Amino acid sequence: MGNKYGRQKRAQQRRDEAALLDAHDQSERWTRDPTEPVWEQEPFVEIGDVRIYQRTVRYESTNEVVEFAVTVTRREGGSWREMLCIDTRHRATVHRHWNGDHDSEPEHIRDIYSTRDIQIGLVGAVDEAYDFVNEQER
Repeated sequence: MGNKYGRQKRAQQRRDEAALLDAHDQSERWTRDPTEPVWEQEPFVEIGDVRIYQRTVRYESTNEVVEFAVTVTRREGGSWREMLCIDTRHRATVHRHWNGDHDSEPEHIRDIYSTRDIQIGLVGAVDEAYDFVNEQER
């Protein structure tokens, strides 16, 4: 069978990740060490009137991703409006915000028990952002 992309790939990742949850200590979520130096980057891709930003924060010593935000914005008039944001800020979870609303309770995607959970969440967030843009184009 060929490679899976987009939704099929994420569905398989979710099945694989569910099997890994048993290995985690469910009582202790991971948080980044505030004393560890980090570096940040935020490249974006522009597709017509849409931008997909991929902000990552990494430990300088190991280059591990310790925080991320994948954001989809659309140009409306002369400004950019946030439509979707998947990030790891503030909650020790990967979670989703819709339409720029960061005040309401976000949609939970996964808990963070290690930097591996952040990396898995980042890959899924990028896939979801591109799927979201493709669906908006239809």
